[in-house]
Amino acid sequence: MHLFLGILAFSISPLVLASNLTTIPDDLGPYPISITTHVLQTSRNDTLAPTPQFRRLLFNTYAPVFTPDFTCPSQTNIPYMPPATLSFFDTQLSTTYGVPSGTIYRLRLQNCTSPSSSPLTAAHAPLIIFSPGAGASLYDYQTYLSAIASSGFTVIVIDHTYDAAIVEFPDGTLAFNNYPPEESNGTIAQQDYINGDVLAPLRVADVQSVLNAVEQGSIAGLEGFAGVNGTKVKAGIMGHSLGGTTAILAAATDERIVGAMGMDGTLIGEVLNKTVKVPVFIFESEGSVTSGNRVGPSFNASWHNWESRKEWVVINGTAHDSFTDLVVAADLLDVRGALPPASAQVIGTIGGVRMTNLLWRWGVGFFGNVLKGQEEGSFFKDPSIEFPEVNIVRSNL
Repeated sequence: MHLFLGILAFSISPLVLASNLTTIPDDLGPYPISITTHVLQTSRNDTLAPTPQFRRLLFNTYAPVFTPDFTCPSQTNIPYMPPATLSFFDTQLSTTYGVPSGTIYRLRLQNCTSPSSSPLTAAHAPLIIFSPGAGASLYDYQTYLSAIASSGFTVIVIDHTYDAAIVEFPDGTLAFNNYPPEESNGTIAQQDYINGDVLAPLRVADVQSVLNAVEQGSIAGLEGFAGVNGTKVKAGIMGHSLGGTTAILAAATDERIVGAMGMDGTLIGEVLNKTVKVPVFIFESEGSVTSGNRVGPSFNASWHNWESRKEWVVINGTAHDSFTDLVVAADLLDVRGALPPASAQVIGTIGGVRMTNLLWRWGVGFFGNVLKGQEEGSFFKDPSIEFPEVNIVRSNL
């Protein structure tokens, strides 16, 4: 599913009064977080670009700031997205969901600019890579990823250039989605080929480019992850929709990935036949189950290829985009009641705060286990007390 895609139209940023601003909390974990934007120029040919060029990537890091008293002496509230991206999605939310124009401009994120008392390293704040859904932006997932970062993880979220609806580079360059026409207009077989055998491997290559740069110590602020004496960086990976396929494929492809979490994405293409030797955790939305789509069957088809610890759960009250910030933004901005009835098929009925808390707890539990060696929490084996809306479908835990 393509998040927020629609007719492109830019508008002048509306004036937003300070009294109307809504700050997304990031403090589910003990640490304040810093948000940094990075650009990585690769030497790979960009097969999605409209003109011949090397692939250039934008990614954000959401990282804990370590201070003696767990507070941030210098914290600022920043816009939810950069200006052109904000205008783009404001139009999409208005035309697709009927959200009043300008509503998204009210959202703010907390960004700690104070220096950290400890450097970011695999020991202090291990690395998690996140891959968005098809056509989605890195900014669509900031709420629960910030929460995971605040629990002591360094989260890198990649904007896959010419795959995301819009990528806005710091120099003002804009790159828009440029999928092959068969991806939206072709047969199911053609769409599966594009998504599973073209886009997913391209995204895995993006993940590897970022990991290579981190390993080489060339990403500002992440020098503490650089490989020493030939050692490899270790990372977890998670993703939504096509990003989930990307996560599983990356785990099967790159030995630096030590655990993968997928969210409501149909597994298609070469990933179906790939062996994964590291732990795998997958979420499925209730909407996928009731609609009878291919998400669950694809998990069943791949299950025997996952050789380590693994679990598959369904969350009641969720739909495909419950795994994005749409669900929490609808509640924080108090617009859920104004959305058309069909919106429940998109964002579900689960509350935004509850969904954020759930994804935070399960994300920290899973990656705390694979990256830090911690116990993942008893709710992984029996969620009925803490998370009664979560049902285990299959598990070997």
